[in-house]
Amino acid sequence: MLLGDKPVSIFLSFYSLLLLKNIDAQFSDSGSMAQFIQSILSGNTIYKANEDRKKFVPVKVSPDVYGNWTYRSFMNHPDETLSFNDLYFALATLEITDSRNIGILQGRLIFSDNADIMSLQGSIHYGYPFTLRFQGIGSTPNIKNFTYDYIGFLVPQWPNGIDQRPSIVGSVIRTLPHGDHPAGEVASFIAVKRNYE
Repeated sequence: MLLGDKPVSIFLSFYSLLLLKNIDAQFSDSGSMAQFIQSILSGNTIYKANEDRKKFVPVKVSPDVYGNWTYRSFMNHPDETLSFNDLYFALATLEITDSRNIGILQGRLIFSDNADIMSLQGSIHYGYPFTLRFQGIGSTPNIKNFTYDYIGFLVPQWPNGIDQRPSIVGSVIRTLPHGDHPAGEVASFIAVKRNYE
């Protein structure tokens, strides 16, 4: 059964709700209950039952998503004779900052030794997979007419992986045309976390 794009997380959230005792004690009015339900449906907040199972508490976002990432994107050409250089689309620093608001993504995509920068705004959706959806708009003179949209997924950690670093894999689309480049062109990207222990 599907409910939008969040079938499992919604089901599990309400299943957990049914398991709680005296759940109504934490809501002073119907408005606060409605706000709680809306936060679950929006996908911007996740909750878990506390130790005595009488109250839902927000879960802190994994810090893995914040920080600097090495971003590389590639054209989606299936020809196996093409080299990696032939598939090159972009190389940049992906900077994701902590907005202090659960579910909100802010950051920058920094190209060419800080000469070209795109400002990023979007959302983080907690679940499996952990999903990032954002738009980049050029904020420096050379790329001020650039607009791209991105969707990425945080790759799960392997239980026995050796030196695995957090990585985001996803897709990018040119939302608005610029120069000789048409809107709608799509590429794939991978971003690898830099400072990680």
